[in-house]
Amino acid sequence: MKLLETNPVPVVPLALQNLWGSFFSRKDGNAMSKPFRRGWFSSVGLVAGDALPPAGVTPDALRERVAGLLST
Repeated sequence: MKLLETNPVPVVPLALQNLWGSFFSRKDGNAMSKPFRRGWFSSVGLVAGDALPPAGVTPDALRERVAGLLST
């Protein structure tokens, strides 16, 4: 929010998908401490939503947008 106060630019919500159970997950203990379980090319993805105008961005609204991206 402090960045938007000084630089009012559009905000693009981003969500990382399929991290649970990946090499970066803490599912079975510490993250990045065990060998890759799903190989080098796991299906971790990045989903981008539509840009939001800076005037309408709030932490709660952004959290909802990102959660919506994860459910698609």
